[in-house]
This record gives sequence, C-alpha cells and structure tokens, in this order.
Amino acid sequence: MKYLILMLLGFNLSYLFAQEVRFSSDIAPIIYTKCSYCHQKNGAAPFALTNYAEIAQNVMTILYAVSHDFMPPWKANDGHKYLNYRGISDEELTKIKTWVKEGYKNDKTSWVYKPEKHKSFDENEKPDLILKMNEAYTLRTDGTEDFVSFIFHPKINSPKLIRKIMIKPGNKKAVHHARLELDEIGIFDKIANGKDFFYTHTILDSMVTTTSKIAFYVPGLNYLKFPKNTGILLNPNTTLALHLHYAPMYSEAKDQSEIWFYFDKQNDSTRKITCEAKTMMDNKVKIPPNLITQLTYNCTRFEDSVTILAVEPHMHLIGKSFSAWLIYPNQTDSLELITIPQWDFNWQEFYFFKKAVIAPKGSFIRLNALYDNTSNNPKNPFYPPQEVNFGAMNTTNEMLGLLVQFLIYQKGDEKIDFSQKY
Repeated sequence: MKYLILMLLGFNLSYLFAQEVRFSSDIAPIIYTKCSYCHQKNGAAPFALTNYAEIAQNVMTILYAVSHDFMPPWKANDGHKYLNYRGISDEELTKIKTWVKEGYKNDKTSWVYKPEKHKSFDENEKPDLILKMNEAYTLRTDGTEDFVSFIFHPKINSPKLIRKIMIKPGNKKAVHHARLELDEIGIFDKIANGKDFFYTHTILDSMVTTTSKIAFYVPGLNYLKFPKNTGILLNPNTTLALHLHYAPMYSEAKDQSEIWFYFDKQNDSTRKITCEAKTMMDNKVKIPPNLITQLTYNCTRFEDSVTILAVEPHMHLIGKSFSAWLIYPNQTDSLELITIPQWDFNWQEFYFFKKAVIAPKGSFIRLNALYDNTSNNPKNPFYPPQEVNFGAMNTTNEMLGLLVQFLIYQKGDEKIDFSQKY
C-alpha cells in the first residue's frame, strides 16, 4: 500500500509539474534575460521580444532557433565565467518546448513578470547627453566598403563620468560596426582640419596611441554598461571621434548616427575605466592561399597592475578560431581569458567577467589565432583564395586583436563579484 501511494504521489507530482509551465514565471524570464538584449526597440535584432504579444508572434521562430542552438548566439567556451552568458540550458529548452506544445498561452492569474527588470537597455531612461551627426552622410553606391570618422565636441562645463554609452546607428543596414574614441590632445581635430568628418584611412597608427577607445557597436553589441562605482571620464574640451564602417551599398542611402551618454551621479566614488587595444597591425604578415595558418602574437606588457573587466576579440572573414591568454611575469603561469573555437565575423561582442581578472605589472596577453584561407571556408572573400594581408581596415584584409577594458588595480579587487555590481 505504501508503495502504491508513493507511485500515485509521484505520478501526481509529475502531472502537476507538467502543468506548471507558465509564460509569466517560466518563459518570460528566459526570453527577457537571454534574448531581449538584442531583441528590443533599440537593439541589434530585426524584431522585438519584450512582451507576450511580440513573443507569441514569433514563437515558431524562437522554437526553431533555440532547438537548433542557433539562438541566443554565444561563441565563447566556458560561458558560465562571463556575466553576459546567454546560453539556453536543457531545462529551459524543455520549458519552451512544453509551453509551445500546450498552445503558448499567457496566464492572466499568476504572478506578472516585470520585463523592465531584465531589459539590458532601459528605453524610458532619458540620456544625459545625445551627440548626433550634424547632417546625414550620403553613402557610396559602388558596392565598396566605406570608412568615415565623425568629429564631436561635447558641450559640458565640468568633468563627467560615463556609466553607460549607446551608439545608435541611423541606418542599421549600412552601419556594420563603429568605434568611439576619446581624444584630449586634439589629434582628430588636426586630421579633420576644420571639417566635422574625415576618412578613417587617413589615420596613422602612430597618431592614435594616446587616444582611448570607449564604446563600440558591432553585431551582438549595441551599448556598454559599466559596473557600479566605475566609469569613463569625459572632460570639457575633449574631442570624440566616431569611426563608422559602412557595408557595401548599391543604391542611394544615408546615415545619421547618434551617441547616447548616461552620466554617473557620484563622481567622487567612481573608478576610471581604460579600454586598450592589444592589436597586431603588421603589413608584413601575409596569410598564404590554400592553407590553414596558425599565428601567435605577444602583446605589449601592462605597465601597471590592472583589474580586467571585459575583453572583445577581433578578426575578419578568414578567421577560424581565436584564443587569448594572460601570461604572468614569470612567463610560466598563464590564465585563459577567452577561447572562441568557431569564429564568426558577423557576431562579435564584449565578454564581461563575473570575477575580476588581475593582471600583475609586467604580465602580457598572448593571442593565438587560426586562419582558414582555403576554398573550404565559405566566408573566404576570394575564390580562388588569394594571399591576405594584415593591418588594413578593409574586411577582405585581416586583423588580430583584443580590446581590453580594465581598472588600475587596487588591493581587494580579487574579491570583486561583478554580478553584484551592475
């Protein structure tokens, strides 16, 4: 009798569990935390997933994408060490499948989920400062890439600490990626020579070693939000340059992009963030055709001990895999920062660490990259394959780099848990 009761109890519990898959408490938390980062009004994705109506309208697309591990996109190994990991667990996938099978209903009587708690970008929060291109830029129509840099002079009377930045493309079809740099000594003004824009190719590497890269727009990343009590310092009389990479266009199109700034209200307690490019720019390096080539590059050493917050890898079309390692000063010990086994040029993003990574003074980053310059690579821009050069900006050339976001180290940084500081 006892066993019969246990069996019946187990059956009833299983039955009740099967009925517990609800939109508000089970499905909405998955979508809002894993998908809405891009699928929102100002996001990078083509449609929004921020409420029941939007999710129900695209439910079969969602089911197919998560069932085939196509979405949400996540490229790095060991995702659980990153704050912005968006992978779908087996349990979450089962919930989605069950909910769809049962008619993807919106329960009206259960707890109502609060999507604004999980939005990666609050559309209702008014920016403290908006910078907009003075006039729309007319893109080329000859099917070639275009690289243009636009100059801004923020009108602020006192130093501001930026806690969040969003680069908002005016034409998402045209803007492939963008980089915002801060210049306090007038390098970009000199290049522009009185104009409000210049062609990015005119920048020499030696001219921009003193600038700071502070924000990015790439497939997969439409804004940067910094941990509590950290920020990027913006001083009066500072020049900003927005470097825009426009995709090839064949018909008339224009772009008038914007930059949205959100300032920290407690400047005195905020630590300053630096974003530094560890990049191999060597025009002498060639990747031969019809071969898979391995490259290893040791970046410059850190001059001070730093606390690394996030990294962003970068390669182009024939990139096959990427990894970056922190090599400690003794050159014996090392720590894996990131590994992307299947590089995807069309999905790049910052990877934010849950726990602070301490790079002692004298340590450096080693980049390892594999390039597939064969006809077996469907993304190879040349057929038959051709020799590919490094250093140039064109997508058909190659790059190898890692953007590193860090703070100057302070005692106790080893204990920082960034998941509690956003």
